[in-house]
Amino acid sequence: FRCGPIAGWLNEEPRSQAHLAAAARVAWAAVGAGLLELVAEPAAALEVDVLGPLYERLRPGKAKQARGEFYTPGPVAEMMAAISVGALRPGQSICDPTAGMGGLLRACAQALCAEGRDPAAFWWYGCDIEPLAVAGLAVNAQLWGLGPHVVIGCANVLAEPDWEVRAREEQTAALDGQRSRVAAARLIAATTGHLEAAGEGS
Repeated sequence: FRCGPIAGWLNEEPRSQAHLAAAARVAWAAVGAGLLELVAEPAAALEVDVLGPLYERLRPGKAKQARGEFYTPGPVAEMMAAISVGALRPGQSICDPTAGMGGLLRACAQALCAEGRDPAAFWWYGCDIEPLAVAGLAVNAQLWGLGPHVVIGCANVLAEPDWEVRAREEQTAALDGQRSRVAAARLIAATTGHLEAAGEGS
């Protein structure tokens, strides 16, 4: 549900042919550039942050200045992560309250893997004020294999220091809604199957 700013166009009715054509061109360009090979293996995906620099380049300079947005360069993030994760134990949390697309979280996951530790054994907390950045962070959390213990929020952490409480509630509600939709779809499919079978038998 955090990916709405990226994928909202999929729910347009009627769907824009211009958006479909643009999405197709972007997909073909990404495949042609080798993006699938880059993200197919979690270890390889952890080596780079594709979405962070893309977001940084597409944002207007005035918008970045207004919100103080700054993309932490990969080598700097990796140095900070190497210093930070050494004493962490499974079950403990790694948090970036101004995560953007998650460059620092990626670097921490990469540092854990380099030490032979599984990122999925830790809790990951990331937040940003910009919904598009949060959408990218949600995608990256999947690409980087951060595991099932990920809490992603969209908030101004200065005004809402306990943002993670609302983020957990929103994620729980989204998961409950998804389970309800899946259950309803299965019921419809089962009912439709029984009706079709009854029609064939008559």
